[in-house]
Amino acid sequence: MRQNLSQSVAAQLLASVSSGEFAVGDKLPTERELMVRYGVGRNTIREAVQSLVAQSIFDVRPGRGTTVLGVDGRRAIEREHLERLLTDTAVDDLYEFRMLLETEAAARAAERAGPQERAEVAAALRRYEEAAEAGVDAYRRDVEFHAAVAKASMNSAYSAALAAVSNTLVAVRRATDTVPGAVQRASIEHQAIAEFILERNSEGARAAMVVHIETARRTLAVARAAQRHGDSAL
Repeated sequence: MRQNLSQSVAAQLLASVSSGEFAVGDKLPTERELMVRYGVGRNTIREAVQSLVAQSIFDVRPGRGTTVLGVDGRRAIEREHLERLLTDTAVDDLYEFRMLLETEAAARAAERAGPQERAEVAAALRRYEEAAEAGVDAYRRDVEFHAAVAKASMNSAYSAALAAVSNTLVAVRRATDTVPGAVQRASIEHQAIAEFILERNSEGARAAMVVHIETARRTLAVARAAQRHGDSAL
């Protein structure tokens, strides 16, 4: 079942905390700024914030605004929110969107990227591989790699569209990275995508991205099955 509006905003706020956009101790933007950011009304923002206050993610004090609380408070409820995200049918829509957008972005990157853009793709690949090897923040570096590919397409619309869903992508990748072998497969597939871009092989880049997103879909299915059976490491 799809989330209602306040649950959706709460999930996006949580993703912003998990990604580090809103760090521990930070003040949240004002209600009006959040209304503009998420395109919802004041009551929806208040419901979303209060749901996270109730779970010790945020602290609200009169005259002091809303503050992000400690890491322990986040971890206490992280499983519930990631599980809800995994079962949200909007995530399936997101993967369909990625298949349409990112396959073409990879092809255009191979055709159009200049020396700087190709260097940025290669650097993003190295950062992902280092994070995967260290077992730290690979999910975040994954999203950064895809952002570098979109930027290399030299089409600002591709980059803007991917940036609009980056917080959700970070949260989903954090969940699916718990599937055994997922990070290692992603690393191999990222390397293939990058190599085709650097070789200016547009058809190869497109095909490699198709394989990668299909793998991501299968990994999501495995994560969902593990969640249903209570085996997830979320």
